[in-house]
Amino acid sequence: MAIATGEYIVFVDSDDWVAPEYLSILYNSLEINNCDIIECEVIRAHGESDVMQFNVDMPSVKVYDTEEALKRLIEDNQFHQYVWNKIYRRELVEDIFFAKGKLNEDEFWTYQVFGRAKKIGKIDTPLYYYFQRPTSIMGTKYSIRRLDALEAKCLRQDYIDKNYPKLSAIASVNLLESCIYQGQMTLLHLKKDELKNAKNIISEYVKFCKPVCREYRNRKFSERLWLTMSKYTFWTTCKIKNLLRKGL
Repeated sequence: MAIATGEYIVFVDSDDWVAPEYLSILYNSLEINNCDIIECEVIRAHGESDVMQFNVDMPSVKVYDTEEALKRLIEDNQFHQYVWNKIYRRELVEDIFFAKGKLNEDEFWTYQVFGRAKKIGKIDTPLYYYFQRPTSIMGTKYSIRRLDALEAKCLRQDYIDKNYPKLSAIASVNLLESCIYQGQMTLLHLKKDELKNAKNIISEYVKFCKPVCREYRNRKFSERLWLTMSKYTFWTTCKIKNLLRKGL
């Protein structure tokens, strides 16, 4: 981004591909709706046989204000952490740099950009093809580096608490759910000293999760149960979920 000269920023991973109309639709949708960010849907592809044809003559755009878009981003509902299925106004992102050496760099970056945007739009038509390789970083064997995602969500929690306090409870529940998932994965895949280190790291992140019982009310009973249990006996909850093959 430091050498970018255009008015807009778009990311495309080297292994992925996009629909022929990808840029024109994102750009026109951005300008017509006076948005700062436009996101399209994604197809997870394993090869060219997964390419699909759609009627993409200017699809409709749902537009949200900052707080509602952030809420949906946190909940992974309509908006997602990926940096590469979106178009951004350059002035929005040019001084927000990616975290160096982090496995989940999108998690450190996207919430900050959404927090700056006044209007964010979503196109339900998939225009971006994410190529899933078994040898990719996220497709390889689980490692302790996956805990970078929890670090990002703790930083996000601090950001939300300070700037969008109405979303603090929602973000805290999401952080706790992520801690539970990573706890389950570390128990399954890590051994000895590495497991001990991971458990210490996760236990510290769990402390960031504030009691938010009111946010449990709209959850299924089983989800409320796991969340409540985890606040009292976190690692036992992770072990039980693994035994029951829940959440894996």
